[in-house]
Order: sequence, then structure tokens, then C-alpha cells
Amino acid sequence: MAAAISILAPSIILCAVFGWDLLMTNFFMTVFVVIYTTSGGSEAVSRTQELQMTVMLGGLVLAFFLIINELPQGMGVTEAWQIAGATGKTQVLDWTFDWNDRYNVWSGVLGGTFLFLSYFGTDQSQVGRYLSGKTLRESRIGLIFNGFIKIPMQMLVLAVGVMVFVFYQFEQPPLHFNQANLSQLAGTPQAAEFQKLESADAQIFRDKKLVLTEFQQASQAQDSERAQTAIAQLQTLEKQHTELRTQSRTLLQDVGVKGEGNDKDYVFINFVLSHIPKGLVGLMLAMIFCASWSTTASELSALSATSVSDIYRRSLVPGKSDKHYLRASKIATIIWGGFIVVFAMVASLSENLIQAVNMIGSMFYGTILGIFFTAFFLKSVKGRAIFYAALVGEAIVLICFWLNKDAYLWYNPLGCGLVMGMGWIFQKLSREQK
Repeated sequence: MAAAISILAPSIILCAVFGWDLLMTNFFMTVFVVIYTTSGGSEAVSRTQELQMTVMLGGLVLAFFLIINELPQGMGVTEAWQIAGATGKTQVLDWTFDWNDRYNVWSGVLGGTFLFLSYFGTDQSQVGRYLSGKTLRESRIGLIFNGFIKIPMQMLVLAVGVMVFVFYQFEQPPLHFNQANLSQLAGTPQAAEFQKLESADAQIFRDKKLVLTEFQQASQAQDSERAQTAIAQLQTLEKQHTELRTQSRTLLQDVGVKGEGNDKDYVFINFVLSHIPKGLVGLMLAMIFCASWSTTASELSALSATSVSDIYRRSLVPGKSDKHYLRASKIATIIWGGFIVVFAMVASLSENLIQAVNMIGSMFYGTILGIFFTAFFLKSVKGRAIFYAALVGEAIVLICFWLNKDAYLWYNPLGCGLVMGMGWIFQKLSREQK
């Protein structure tokens, strides 16, 4: 499911650039990754990821400075950050404890820690990279650098997003960023209504520019009272803008646009296509494609390895030659590629891609981590007990997720605790019965 989201990201870009159908683009993108993963194996995945990482980091740094260059004259990172902060876009820490709040310190530190423990410690797409190290020391270095590089890289991604937001405070943004969706409005009764929404949004944008000027002048004069008044006005205008965007999505749904009605994943690509110098657009696109293919290839390799090693070779067809299992792994990669295409169609219904990845992980990672923790810390619990505990624990997590999706980070420690606790209880009961 996570691999499907990784495929969906570049498919969105191709659709935005060429106006292609998203479902067909998902299919061809998956075929491409399957071909180079099956033909080159783990070595091809490893070597291409080295190049992809270089392109990603270089592209992110370049994107950040290109956005800064596109801001109004005299505005640097500090001024842009102040404007983003005035609308709440730079609030890093939220100490409010609320089960229904997706992102606060408590859910991030407690729930997120279990998510990361499972992802970096038990997920085959990550562990497979450590296992490919030539020595134990090399594998350990790889694990450590995952943290050293991932955190700054994630901060850079978020900083690029903040700068794009600030840019669109001075440059009139489209009310809806997916132009392919807008083309479906032409000639419909909703087209006139959408134009009214665009006119209202244009007026909000003009008002916002005046308030931004007032905020900048107040900040330069160190007049906190004027600055706070401007911030309140900015927040009000931003809420009005958000409401208009919600209404525009409702209109698109009335026309028949379903999966791609939410355009948040099109904001950055819209900026790249409209405001980045043409000679550098290719590098920006390559950056996004590299990020996607790197992740998808790892996950395809992981799916193939676990399917063949843990199921096919161990239980279904044992005792065959290495050549046979190599052929089986390639077939498994192709089969999993088919599943990825199906899930990519469903993933397009999510609010945004980053959130969808974390949601999917939180649905399953707690249970997986609970199995591993039981093996480490509750050695008296045997396989049969933990198997049933995992089934029951996962069922409870899925029910909780269905009832409340906003608290999804908490389902990581919940799933882990349920599996360990019920595994211990089931083991005790089985002994008593004997």
C-alpha cells in the first residue's frame, strides 16, 4: 500500500505536465519500476538509489533557493519565515493533549516513536538495506545514517513547502491547482459558480497583500500591537481562502471528479511548471521521480524477498535450486507490481500523500513491532500464542482506525501493547489448559 503511494506521486506529476489519465499513468509507472527491479535485482536497486539520493538532495536545495529568488525584492528567509509564522505554518511544537489532534508533541513523541521503531527496525524495505552491507559495521553505519540524513532532509522538504506557501501570498495562486480537473468544468452548470468563487478568492488575495504590507511595516517598526492586528486579519483571510477551496472541491465532485478532487499534492508541481526557469524544470521533475522510484524499488524487492523466502521457499516449494528461487522472486515482483497498481487507484482518494503513508503505516506497524518486541522481551511466549494475539490486536487497531482516523499515530503503541499483552495472556491460558 505504501509502495502504491510512492507510485502515485510521480504519476500526479506526469498528469499535471502532459494531461494524462492518472490510472493509466499509475500502470505504466509501475511497469517501469518492475522492469528495472526484476532485470537488475538488488544490486540495480542499490546502485540507482545512490544516484537518486544525490539528485534528491541537490534538487531540494536548488528548489529552496529558487523559491527564495522568486519572492518580492528585499524579502529573505527571515522575512518569509515571519509571514509563514503569522499564519501558523511554522508552529513546530503543539503541547496540547488531544486524542483527536493528529499532530502534537504527545502523539509525535509517543506514537511516532513506535512508528519509527517499527519502520526502521522491522520493515523489510529498510532492513533489506542493512542486510546488504558487506560487514556488520557497515550495516550499523547505514542504520545510523538513516537518522542523520532523514531528519535534516525532512526539515528541508518542509521548509520548501513553507516557502512555496509564502510565495503564493504575493503571487495569485489558482483556486484549484489541478488543471486537468478544471478542464472538466468547462460547459457545465458549475462553471459559472466556480468563476464566482475565483472572483471572491481574487478579492481575498488583494486584501491579503494589503495586510501583508501592513504586517511587514509593523514588524520593521517593532510595533507589536499593529503586527498582532495584522496577524489576526491574515488568519481570517486565510480561513476564507480555505473555505473557498473547499467549495471548489465540492463543485468538482458535483461534476464527477472523485479521486483527484483534492489538489494539495499538485501545489509544488504547479509552482515548478509556472515559476521555475524552464531549463531547471527537468531537474525538479527528476528529483521527485528519483524519490518515488527509490522507495518503490526497495518495497518491491522487500515484497519479493519475503514472499519467496518466508512463504514459497519455506512452506510451498522447498528444496529447489537457487536459480529456481531467483526466477520465482522475479515473478513475485511482477505480481506485487499488479497489486501496487490496484492500491494506487485507491490511494488517490486520500487527503494528501504524506499523510496517507503515515496512516497506512500506523494501521500495521504497531502489530508488527509487538511481534518483534515479544520475541525480544517475552521469550516465554511461543509462536502460536503471538500469532493469535497479532490477529486480534490488528483487528482492534483497524476498528479503532475506522472509528477515528485522526488519532492514527496512537495506534502504533496501541497495536504493540495489545499484541504483547494478549500474547502473554494466550500463552498463560494454553499452559493452564494443558
